[in-house]
Amino acid sequence: MSTLEAALRGGAVVVLLLRVVVLARTARSSQVSRYSALLLIGIAAYVVESAPGFGLLDLRWRIPIHVVSCGTPAAFWITMGALFVDEFQARWYHALAWSTLAVLGAVEMFSRSMSIGVGHSALSLLFILLGIWHALAGRATDLVEGGAGFASSLRLRPRSIRCWSSRRTGFGQAACRLRRSVSQMRPVCWH
Repeated sequence: MSTLEAALRGGAVVVLLLRVVVLARTARSSQVSRYSALLLIGIAAYVVESAPGFGLLDLRWRIPIHVVSCGTPAAFWITMGALFVDEFQARWYHALAWSTLAVLGAVEMFSRSMSIGVGHSALSLLFILLGIWHALAGRATDLVEGGAGFASSLRLRPRSIRCWSSRRTGFGQAACRLRRSVSQMRPVCWH
C-alpha cells in the first residue's frame, strides 16, 4: 500500500468515526442518528478491511472488523428506512438481517465454501435493493410536501456561501461557483 493510499484510508476512517461521535450526541433522541452511526461504523470497517495486507493482521483484529463490515448492507437498509419512512420503527427482522450477514461473514472467514459466499452476496444485494426501494418509494410525494419529511431537510441555503470578491482563486472561487450553481438549481429541484 502506498503512502498516499494509507493516508487517504486513514483520513476516511477518522472522518467517518468523527461523524459517528457527532451522531452519538443525539442518538438517544433520534433513531436516524443511531442507524446512521451504525452505517458509518460499517463503512469505516470496510475501508479498513479492503486495505491491502488486511489478511495479515492478527485474527483478534480481523474478526470484529470483518463482522462489522459484513453487516453494512443491512445497516444501509435500516438507515434508509429511518431516513425515508416517516413512521419507521426498527423491528426484530432488522436485527436478524444484520446478525445473519455478520454470522455469514464470520463463517465465510473460516470456511471457503462457495455456497456461503453466494448466499452472503445475495443477501447483501437484497438489503441494498431494499434500502434503495425505501429511498425511491416515497420520492414522488415527499418532494411535493411542504414541511415534513426528509426532502425538506435537503433544502440548501445558497446565501450562506458569500462571494466577497470577484478576484477569488482556488477554494474561494469554487465556493462562489457552487453558490451560483445551487441558486440556479434551487427553483427547479426544490420547489
